[in-house]
Amino acid sequence: MAHSTVISVSLLSFLLQLFSYVFSFSFPSPTIDALEHLLVDTSGFNSADFLRGITPCSNYVSGSQTLGRETSGQWQRVMFHDFVTADISSGTGGVDASIGFESSREENSGSAFNDTFNYMAPYVSAAVSMADLLALGTVVAVGSCGGPQIPLRGGRIDAAGPGRSGVPEPQTNLEETLSEFASAGFNREDAIGLTACGHTMGKVHNGGFPTVVNSSAITPDNTGGGVSFDSTPYAFDDHVVHEYLDWTGQRGGPLVTSFNETSRSDLRLYLSDNNVTMKELSQSSEYFTSRCVELYTRMINTVPSTVTLTDVITPMPLKPINLTLSISPSINTHKRSNSSINGQTMTLTGYIRHLSPSPQNLPLTLTPYPRSSSSSCSTHPLSIPLPPSTHQSSTPYGTATYHPISLTLPVSQGLSGFSISSSSSTTSTFFPLDDRLLFQPRMSSFTPTSVVVVVVAAVLRSPNNRSIANVTATFAIPRAQPGTLAPKIYRQTVPMRILNLNDNNNNTAVGAGGYEFYSANIPTEISISNLIGVGGKGASVDFEAIFSNGDGEVVRSTFNDLSLITTTTATTATTAKE
Repeated sequence: MAHSTVISVSLLSFLLQLFSYVFSFSFPSPTIDALEHLLVDTSGFNSADFLRGITPCSNYVSGSQTLGRETSGQWQRVMFHDFVTADISSGTGGVDASIGFESSREENSGSAFNDTFNYMAPYVSAAVSMADLLALGTVVAVGSCGGPQIPLRGGRIDAAGPGRSGVPEPQTNLEETLSEFASAGFNREDAIGLTACGHTMGKVHNGGFPTVVNSSAITPDNTGGGVSFDSTPYAFDDHVVHEYLDWTGQRGGPLVTSFNETSRSDLRLYLSDNNVTMKELSQSSEYFTSRCVELYTRMINTVPSTVTLTDVITPMPLKPINLTLSISPSINTHKRSNSSINGQTMTLTGYIRHLSPSPQNLPLTLTPYPRSSSSSCSTHPLSIPLPPSTHQSSTPYGTATYHPISLTLPVSQGLSGFSISSSSSTTSTFFPLDDRLLFQPRMSSFTPTSVVVVVVAAVLRSPNNRSIANVTATFAIPRAQPGTLAPKIYRQTVPMRILNLNDNNNNTAVGAGGYEFYSANIPTEISISNLIGVGGKGASVDFEAIFSNGDGEVVRSTFNDLSLITTTTATTATTAKE
């Protein structure tokens, strides 16, 4: 029977040629863990930094604020353009990031597409696709700018090339517009509702649409000539509906009021059912919000039929952060041929993030479970109180408090998981671990001058002490690809070789503490430009070690998010940090 453990790896930062890094498990899976981090951890300690692009909601992260552009509106527009060319009858298209290959098409005029992909590229990894990031961008753009929280799922797969054309344009006639929406699974009422929801934020610019917006919109503080859809372009609200129906404010925006009648695509759509749908949307802000949640959820979940999305990602009240379990060595990592290791203890370190509606620092308790037990069986002798934390961060879902973990355990007992309980609850949360294959951060190394990355794994021998075979590491590298700004994940598998370590008495210690140690190098053809060049910030490196023990059992552990980030000064960590 196959067993699986997921372990993630993050390189926090380095100064010029100095590398530092931390390795950690992912809960409950790499994709859900990573997207939950981006969704929840938006500021302060452990910030993912993703929300920076739309903070404040009027921000334009890709250039001068005088251009009149708005990143939060851009992200929603890019999502719509990626989605609307879906063909649900054939199960193709939808949210697959194919829009990155299509930015030169006339129907995708404007800077929003390249701006968005440039910003999101550094967050692409083997766990999180660009298509997932487009969905996430829409969710946070709405939820952080006064709108509702839209349910987010992960698991989207990026397209390998462009999809079909067919995004409705300002001059597209009504029949063609409704036909494109129908192909994507949206009827007339859906099309009107999604358009109104999508046009409560953002602007249309003379620079990209001179046949829609007159050049008179250009001013020194609005050099792109942007004109908004309603009087609150930086807030997700129902003003666009009321201003259209009452003919006040922006009256629905330039796609309703354009000097060029041919470009009044929103007006044609709204009037196609004599304003019935718009009047329904105006009945209350609660109805408008609920309808937008429904339509946006359908939009971001429209994916090719071959894609299976994860469950809805919900903020975890208790979540391990940067959790590392490794054999406690005493070795010289620069002289492995003469290294020593006692191998009698293993160390669990990291943080527990406690998410609560209001600021608090309630005591937490950690209870470890030996290798042979489960949450219902006997435990290690003691439950350990976790110290109070000095680290708190504000999130869209409450206050996050971080409790540090530092626990040393006998290797002979091992660790199958641990539970966390709070004084405010009568229940506990159990987090399973598999200690049969562990990444060894203190035995691994980074050589900055040649970018040699040596990874070491500890493999627990089978009970009958038979030899271990077929140990490999699979490296997944985000690299630039032609035709789009979205990185592509390239994978390469290499064999891992056994390390011969010595104990303190100079005796051979292969298998010390029941473990054997294996190492592998990132393939030499993967250059420094591949590792740190994607998106101008940093890439992530995922790798997988697979082995068959003497009983023929296959055990897999996946290590994720080894981020190499370089600047001329200290960088900001993208995971938990001081």
